[in-house]
Order: sequence, then C-alpha cells, then structure tokens
Amino acid sequence: MFRRLLPWLGKHAESGYDTFTADGNRQLKNHEFDAAVISFGKAVALEPHRSTAYVSLGYALKEAGNIDEAAQAFNDAIAKDSKNAEAFYFAGNIAHIRGGHSSAVPKLLIAIQLDKFLAPAYSEAALSLFQLGRFTEALTLMSNAVTLMPSNAMLHFAMGNLLAEATLYTEAVQSYKITLGLWPGLAEALANLGNCERHLGNIDQALLHLDAALKQQPNNAAWQSTRLFTLQYAGTFDCQALFEEHLKFADRFESQWLTSPVRSSFDSFNKDRRLRVGYVSGDFRQHSLLYFFEPVLTFRNSSRIEIFCYYTYPVSDIITDRLQKNSDHWRNCASLSDGELSDQIRADSIDVLIDLSGHTGHNRLLTFARKPAPIQMTWLGYQATTGLSAIDYRITDGAIDPPGQTEKYHTEKLLRLSRAASFEPDPRSPPVGRLPFVESAVFTYACLNNPAKITYDFIAVAAAILKHTENTRLMLGNANASNSAALVSAFASHGIYDNRLAFIPKLGMQEYLALHDQIDLALDTFPYNGGTTTMHSLWMGVPVLALDGESSISRVGAKIMQGLGLPKFACENKETFVERAIELARSPAYMQEIRALLRSRMSSVLVEQSKEFVQELECALIECAYEYSTNHAER
Repeated sequence: MFRRLLPWLGKHAESGYDTFTADGNRQLKNHEFDAAVISFGKAVALEPHRSTAYVSLGYALKEAGNIDEAAQAFNDAIAKDSKNAEAFYFAGNIAHIRGGHSSAVPKLLIAIQLDKFLAPAYSEAALSLFQLGRFTEALTLMSNAVTLMPSNAMLHFAMGNLLAEATLYTEAVQSYKITLGLWPGLAEALANLGNCERHLGNIDQALLHLDAALKQQPNNAAWQSTRLFTLQYAGTFDCQALFEEHLKFADRFESQWLTSPVRSSFDSFNKDRRLRVGYVSGDFRQHSLLYFFEPVLTFRNSSRIEIFCYYTYPVSDIITDRLQKNSDHWRNCASLSDGELSDQIRADSIDVLIDLSGHTGHNRLLTFARKPAPIQMTWLGYQATTGLSAIDYRITDGAIDPPGQTEKYHTEKLLRLSRAASFEPDPRSPPVGRLPFVESAVFTYACLNNPAKITYDFIAVAAAILKHTENTRLMLGNANASNSAALVSAFASHGIYDNRLAFIPKLGMQEYLALHDQIDLALDTFPYNGGTTTMHSLWMGVPVLALDGESSISRVGAKIMQGLGLPKFACENKETFVERAIELARSPAYMQEIRALLRSRMSSVLVEQSKEFVQELECALIECAYEYSTNHAER
C-alpha cells in the first residue's frame, strides 16, 4: 500500500496527515470501507513512521475484507511501536478470526499487558484459550476482566459464553443476568440465557427469553433452531403444531435456496464405485452421539463407502482425535460460513450428505438448504423433522415411526431400517452390582435424564408413585442449585418433600455409570424420552419404565424395552405407568432377576447388531443413490 502511494506523496504532502485521518474516520463511520482504505493509505504515506497510522489502515482493510493486507498493516504497526496495545490486539484479532488460536493468544495477552482496560482483548483471548483446551486459564482471565471492569456488559456476556461452552449453565445464567442488568434487552444475552435455562430444565423461562430475543432478530436462524429444540421439551404443542413451527422455519430460511443448482455429475453413479458419504455434526467429541455414531466408522465397508466427516464445533478432544483417525476424510468446519461449507461439500463431490444435528446446537441446516449434495438425510441428533424440503430422508425405524402414523409430520421421506441406530457401550463400564434395595431396604427410582426433559406431567406422575409407596425415594441427576430448588418446590406442590428426593450433580462418565449401583428402577421422561441415558441404564443392569407416546421422541423408551423382550416396562398410559412402578417396587425378586440378565441380554446382541446395522445402513444409502441416479438419468 505504501509503495503504491509514493508517486502521490510528492504532489500532495501539503494536504496533511490529519486531514486524511479525519476523512478515513468519517468514511469508516459511514461504512465506506474502500474509501477509508485510500484515505488511511495516504496518511501512512505521509507519516510512515507513525504506528497509529498503520493501525487505522489495518482496521479499514479488515472492514473492507482484505484480511491478509490488514494483518500486514498491524504487524507493521507493531514493528514501528512495540508498545502499541491496539496493534497487538488487532494482530491477535486477525489470528483469532483465522482460527490460529495458538498465535492469537500471545498477541492478545501482550495487548492486555500494555492496556489492562482493553476489554475486547480479554474476551478474544479467553475464547482462544478455551478453544485450545485451556479452560482454567480462560476462566481466570475473564474473572480478572470482570473484576477490573465490573460495569462492562460485554465482558459479563463473554464470561457467560465461556461458562456456557464449558456446560456450567447455572454460573452462565448469572453472568447473562448481570449483562442484562447493565444492558437491558441485549438480544444476544437473552438468546443465550434462554439456551442455558433450557439446559437447566426451566423451559418456560427459556422460551420467554428466546422469544424476546427473536422479537428483535427474527431472522436469526440459530436462535430459531434453539426455540424449535426447546419446544420439543415443553410438551405444550401437539405433533401438528410442532410440525407447523418447523415449516415456518423452512419458509423463513430455505425459500431463497430452493432454486439453487444441484451438482449433476452424480448421474453416472453405479454400484461398482465407492459411495461418497458426508456426515455433518458439531458433536464429534465427548458427547452422547459417540455411542451411536462410532460404530458407523468402526464397522464400515471401506470398499463400498468413503466417509467424510464435517466437524462444526471449534474445540477438539481425545474423542475427536479418535474419530478423525478412523474416518477417511476429516474437515474442520467451525470457521466456515454456511456458504463456504456448501462449497467444500460440492468440491468433495459428496453423493449422500447426512445431518446428525437437526435443530440442536452447532447445526448447519442452512448449508443443507443450499443442497450441496444430490441426496441429503437427517439422523440421530433430533427425533423430529427438520422442516426442510432440501433434506430428502430421515433415517428411523418402524417402531419409533410406525408406517402410516408419522409421515404427515415430516417434510422428509422416512427411511425405515430394522432399527434406528446401534449402541456401543462405554468400554470402561464397571460390572453390574446387586439390586440395591436388598442392601438398603429403600427402593430407589431414578431419572438421570437431562433436566430439560422433566416436565410438570412427569413430576405429577413421579409424585403419585412416591405417594403410594413406602421406603422409596427418587434420585434426580444433573442437579444444580437452580433446578434442585425448582424441583423441590414442584414436588412439594404434590405433597412430596425433599426427604424423598436425592439430587445428584453432573458426574464424569465413570462416576455416572457407577451411580447405577444405587438405582433399582429408572423412570423415563415424557414426552421427550431418554436415548443414551436409557441405553447406559440398561447396560448397567437397571431396567427403564417407559411411557409410549404419539411422536417419534415419545416412543423411544417403550420400543427399546419391547425390543429387549421386556414389554412389562412399556406402558400405554400414565395410570399404567404409576401402577407398574408401584408393582415393581414390591417385587424385589423379579427386579433382581431382571438386573442379573440385562447386561448379558444386551451384550449378546449389541456387537452383532452394530455390524448388521452398519451393513444395512450402507446398503440403504447405496440403494437410495442408485435409485436417484436411475431416475435422474431417465429425465
């Protein structure tokens, strides 16, 4: 930039550095970024030794989208003045934007050392530290920031984001509430607060905050997805109403892409070449998805299927590394826009693209709306329609989605396999213990599901069970101060007090599995059933009492128990659920018998089920591709 302006310098030096700086600032304010680049470039040409001139030029270049030139300008500013805090901040900011967190952190920390009140540097340094897996350092840095600048709303907001990403939802809620006290109505804080309230099981509050955020930003697709996901827990919308809410999402966000061109090179597909299958998810890490998705990689037929994993979350862990090593191709996509991810998928010539998120976090449904692959499916992460016409199939089975019953609530065609998924138990699972009632003489019911799934109806039913039994208690998992207090109050309204309740905080996997040694019978939530929680419980010898429902998400538990040959644990209505729970508490010999056989019954089928399921899944994908190719060629 400086060299390009040398011929101009001799003629216009008299115009003055301050004039061009003022022009540049005015142009930035008016979003005239290209003009601002020229003005600040002239200022640099006049005063090439001023570090601040390079910072201004770099900022204008950054806003104009010239990231490489901006980075060079900030580095030039640092070279001119090694004590320019803003130069270090913006250099770190560019590295942060590019995903170079290991290079961003030192620059941002230097900026903080030079100017301890440079608030944005704290937020970005903390996020980069978190994405490098250095959460303790990130938390310490943000704690220092909010202590130093307690009236800065955006620092409290950044603290909330950090805590939420670390799943410390109770603490995150407090940070967001402080943020809103300092900046009332901040849409981003309202939306994130709503998401945390859902995780804590406060569904009404979650929807209240989300609706307030969406009133300000109705075209925020991520928040609309969060709202749809939250509605699944609420139990206040019937199947038709929920379906219509999903159609509204598609109408708002998919319609502009309905005429997007689809790659046509797929026409030549035949069964002799490998099918290129892409899986898109933000959950390729320590997440419940692991227990259902990993068999797809473990038992895949590499001669028939070539797997691409598109990972949409910015932080990796040992599970991520394991999945990456076991896939054919891995793409880290957290920094890619929906359009850029779509371009990458097209460049990879994916034949079948499978969404594993639905409307859960870090989904890329707006990439799917662009139809980057000729055949698109949704599976595992969301037991309902996406609402998008661009997604052709939802993978399920006939138990969860009985033929003729749920098609009308889907925009996708239901691709029914013999089972909806296979489960792979944690290899470090402890052995199954004896029925704890035998030792303690207290029968323990438990619900270790996500607190968001504990509805008022579930509480009423669980309270009725406790009311009609003696020497029983209910254990509730993932407890914290907020949801525990709310649950104590809710149960008290039904005449059940906290001496009958046991609250267990969120535990590590090994402690969580070992906890089942204290549980006699698990109670499944409704209408949103457990999935991974149910499978872990069964593997640990604890049967699950489930209520059959009308929607896909409310049939999971009952169908699992029926599939295991235990129909007694699948109830057709709430009255039967209560009666059966009471009966089982009075049948310790039968419960010990079930406990003793569950793991052997599961282990005898799970490995073979996984192999068979993956083979069936792959055959179904190939058949869909072949059918598409044949039909497309005939047109």
